[in-house]
Amino acid sequence: VLLPAAALRRSGRCGQRPQMTSTAAGTSKNAHGPLRDRATERTEAEWETIYAARKARKEKHRARAAGVIDRRNPRCRRYWMVLSYEGGGFHGWQKQELADGPLRTVEGVLEERLRPVLAQRVKFWPAGRTDAGVSARGQVAQFDAVLPESTALTALTGAVNAALPPDVRCLSLALARKGSSTSACLWKRYVYRVEGEPAAVLAACRRVCQEARGSGEGGVGEDRAGGGEGGCGTVDVEAMRRAGALLEGRRDFASFQSKGGRSTTVRTLHRCDVCWCEGEGLAITLEGDGFLYNMARIVAGTLLQVGVGCRSASSVEQVLAAADRVAAG
Repeated sequence: VLLPAAALRRSGRCGQRPQMTSTAAGTSKNAHGPLRDRATERTEAEWETIYAARKARKEKHRARAAGVIDRRNPRCRRYWMVLSYEGGGFHGWQKQELADGPLRTVEGVLEERLRPVLAQRVKFWPAGRTDAGVSARGQVAQFDAVLPESTALTALTGAVNAALPPDVRCLSLALARKGSSTSACLWKRYVYRVEGEPAAVLAACRRVCQEARGSGEGGVGEDRAGGGEGGCGTVDVEAMRRAGALLEGRRDFASFQSKGGRSTTVRTLHRCDVCWCEGEGLAITLEGDGFLYNMARIVAGTLLQVGVGCRSASSVEQVLAAADRVAAG
């Protein structure tokens, strides 16, 4: 038998308040445990504070939602942006808020400068986040936006670059396939360079070795005399290549991260190559399906130690087995 809501309310079967009983201590109690009547304990000033906080929260939510696109809109599409930027002027990719204001980051600059261009709030999702000081030559980032059908991506690229500062450039814009995501990228490439003439490169590599001696990291020995293949003084490029080859494949790179937090430290390194280019310097190229926090620079530092004789090429196998950051360079 279906009863109307009013009848249910009169019978106490709909919207009935919990039965209150008095305890020996004089407090109120229901089936769910102690219940304090805070409404009668709060003063008028406390209520004013509560109402002001609620009003401030609502205004903050309205401001945050202003201009946010509705992804359910059939005109909302996903775009891929290829970026190039000089990392020296940025504190990495991800936005960072401090007590005295936000730091200058790539994400923050993109959101601030491109909101007027796109006439909407846009969130950028990169294929990988770079650390402070790291530059990019082909960083891919995606964003969702509602743009007119007549929008020419070539013209939009020019408008984007006009709004961006000189140290950030948009190389291209493309319409992404439906359901695609930058998180599904197959591989990433990092290139660690020690630029300059042979003497400058050698000085930089020796400095890395001296810092390792001072901290007591790894098996540190004396620098080798003589040069390896590549003709850059005492930096043994061939030994660095042998060490890099031992890192290739699917490995546990726990020793090559500066902090944890990931569900797994296993990664696949497809390529770990070292080359010397006349007039440019030393270049360490890493390609893999993913990288841990600071993994690229820790691998590069370890290989530089091999290059100047601070450790042997075969020692990287012990570094991998140790699963300890102290063991790496």
